[in-house]
Amino acid sequence: DANIDCRNGKFNLAGSCSDDCVHRLDSMKNSVVEMINSHIRSDTQLGLMSFSSDATHDAYLTFDHSLVKTEVNSMVADGGTDFTSSFKLLVDEFLPLSNRREHAKPVVVFLSDGHDNQWEDALSYRQTLIDAGVDIYTIKFASGETSPSLEALASDPSMYYQADTQDALTDVYKDIYNLYLDSSEDLIDPNTSRGFTLVIDPRISPAGHSATPRIDC
Repeated sequence: DANIDCRNGKFNLAGSCSDDCVHRLDSMKNSVVEMINSHIRSDTQLGLMSFSSDATHDAYLTFDHSLVKTEVNSMVADGGTDFTSSFKLLVDEFLPLSNRREHAKPVVVFLSDGHDNQWEDALSYRQTLIDAGVDIYTIKFASGETSPSLEALASDPSMYYQADTQDALTDVYKDIYNLYLDSSEDLIDPNTSRGFTLVIDPRISPAGHSATPRIDC
């Protein structure tokens, strides 16, 4: 089979975290690790990125899933909340097209509680990614109503998901991953590899609100 590139993670690191927020952060970590352990195939490359006020790579694409899990478990909530920095880094990562492996299909999975008071700044980068053939999924990991920002940042409204428990989040990840497999768990197109970037906000409040808005100085 062809390899699936699974770029697992952007983690939004934001300000001091309440007990509820820490619990949600632990749930997110458990969900990602469970998905890697039980669902991600050994021929899948994983990568990890994190963001607070800025976005950085924590692990470049690798078959070493243990490394990625270690980086996931080391995440702490600190800093600001800036969706745009992560989308800009994605553009830098996926463009120019010569940076991509042949036949690679990048897929972004962006998770947050849905709050960034200047999220519209990310829209131009979103469109650049879509024009370059990147699939963008978004997940609101919080209870409450649909997140307008996360729904708007997805490639299509149908590619927006919501989960409010650890189990539900794990199921969403698996559902997205399965979209690129057929019923026999082979690649739908064996000549095309996939690159998944999970964009996750560790400072996630249960109701979907962030106590520390993004501030540009």
